[in-house]
Amino acid sequence: MAKELDDEDMIEHCGSTVDTVCAYVCSFPLILNIESHCSIKQQQTMAYYMQQVFGNKLYIDAVDVNARYLPSPESLRRKILIKVAILSKLTLVCALLWRN
Repeated sequence: MAKELDDEDMIEHCGSTVDTVCAYVCSFPLILNIESHCSIKQQQTMAYYMQQVFGNKLYIDAVDVNARYLPSPESLRRKILIKVAILSKLTLVCALLWRN
């Protein structure tokens, strides 16, 4: 019988897999595309676990999207970037209404 993974176990498993891939495949930044259909609270929990598991490999600096240049791949070597869709205001309002 397979063990059911909770969020923390899943992220830890992904973290060890990412470490292995990054160590042996490529030193350039790894982009994780997260498609999350979770509540804001669950997303905050996922972010906490990701920070714990990925540590200083996780790129958390703010990026000025209006800057002329974004950080180069060279400057982001061995970093993990998280790409996630931002909830629209309508989705956020629906989520808040559903919760109440």
